[in-house]
Amino acid sequence: MSTDLSLSIELIYLMDWIVKNEKTLLNNLVKHSIENGFIKELDKIDLGNHTNPDLLFEVVYAFMTKIEDCLVENLEKAQLSDSQSEEIIPAIKKISMESIDLKTMWLSLQQTKIQLNKVQKQQNRHEKLDVENAQNTKHNSTSILFEQIIKNWKPTKKEIIH
Repeated sequence: MSTDLSLSIELIYLMDWIVKNEKTLLNNLVKHSIENGFIKELDKIDLGNHTNPDLLFEVVYAFMTKIEDCLVENLEKAQLSDSQSEEIIPAIKKISMESIDLKTMWLSLQQTKIQLNKVQKQQNRHEKLDVENAQNTKHNSTSILFEQIIKNWKPTKKEIIH
């Protein structure tokens, strides 16, 4: 039996985020499963007699793979518009990558994309942007990115400057 299970860092952070921020949704998923046949499946299993470890591993592997596939699919859909990219790229170029790890930067960029897409949807519901609002949007994009970087940054004690 192969017991190697590799999880992406994105999936681990998604699990952490769900546990911290979506407790009700997670509870509702479990309730829904119980109400729709999970108890019947559980009754079929003799919990006193341990189930085949290979089968248990395959179930965990299939579950985690499905969640990771969903995560990748949905992250790909969270794309920045050309104007948003033009606003963020100059800010990214100003960041010294020696002082920030790639995991923090990647996570921050993903969160920034999501935030900017929400802002853009709100703006699309309202009037067209005028020149002043366009300037605010550019400033807002950079602010959101830096805010996300600060939220995700976990300084180590080895770093001289924090």
